[in-house]
Amino acid sequence: IERLQSLLPQYKFVKADIRNTEFSDECFDVLFSWGAFEHFENGPGECLRESFRILKPGGHLFITVPFDNWRQIRIRMRSSKLDLQANKEKPNSMRFYQWRFMKSEIEQEVMLARFRPLWTKPVSKAEGVSRWLEWNMKMTPASPFYNPLFRLANLLLPSNYLAHMLMSAAYKP
Repeated sequence: IERLQSLLPQYKFVKADIRNTEFSDECFDVLFSWGAFEHFENGPGECLRESFRILKPGGHLFITVPFDNWRQIRIRMRSSKLDLQANKEKPNSMRFYQWRFMKSEIEQEVMLARFRPLWTKPVSKAEGVSRWLEWNMKMTPASPFYNPLFRLANLLLPSNYLAHMLMSAAYKP
């Protein structure tokens, strides 16, 4: 925060819990969150409710969350038996990291917090393509096929299959 403040002295930076800020009601026109709301075990509801409280009527909310896309669903289907076995062997080995959302799920969360959804779309396709190549295809960027496959997949495969995140836009009525 100190570094940001020195680089951008015309702005005010604060450290706060995004579920319970100390900002006054209806004080912002726009709120943007890149990859934060998904990291709470109880889901994004508290973050969304706080966002609703601090946004002015007509204010806009833009959030990104991990996309539970086709690639992720296939990975989970293949690995669920392994995960169950690992949990039996080490019952306390798993811990919460983040939620992943389908388009309809994040839009439902947004509506439950009384926002009106405007749109939700896949973003960060290039990141998703590189994760697919590295994690699923077991390629490294040094591989001679990595760059041609990266370009081809980025061009031809749908965002719904490989995009890493969803961005959702909504407004406070």
